[in-house]
Amino acid sequence: MATQLLAQMAELQTAFEKSSSLWSDLGPPIITGIVGFFAALIPSVLLERRREKRQARTLRASLIAEISGMAEIIRDRGYIEALREGAEGRINTMSVNVPGDYFIIYKSNTASLGLLEPEEASRIVHLYHLIESVVQDVIPGGILYAGVGGQHGFQQDVDFLERALVLADELISGHKTKR
Repeated sequence: MATQLLAQMAELQTAFEKSSSLWSDLGPPIITGIVGFFAALIPSVLLERRREKRQARTLRASLIAEISGMAEIIRDRGYIEALREGAEGRINTMSVNVPGDYFIIYKSNTASLGLLEPEEASRIVHLYHLIESVVQDVIPGGILYAGVGGQHGFQQDVDFLERALVLADELISGHKTKR
């Protein structure tokens, strides 16, 4: 029994010496490989983050330009005033020729909205939905175009456009301070 115990201890000692020798042979290359991996990974991660920030700035600037243009058109063409006339019962229909690609920047970049800050993306989506709702009402097939929206439909669109313009102004002024 004592002989078996000594034999097992000798085997353990030999195994330990071999593993220690294995580590001394393989340890430095493994450590070098790990260090090399991280040395290659860190610049890639930093470059990717820089690229995403640039994309976010470009997306934000493009959307703000589109939003600014829409707000200017809404104001200069007097769309809110025309809708108020309907809300007061002075007109029964309203039609606006809106091209199908009217929201081209927004529609072509909806998948990239995640590059923006969540609050900013939420406000942009909200603004576009308000304006899209009004557009749907004043194009062929819409309730104001067909004259079936009544004063309530006109008033609702006045409210939508006014809220959209407030959002637009906030987004535009916030963009100017972020440059």
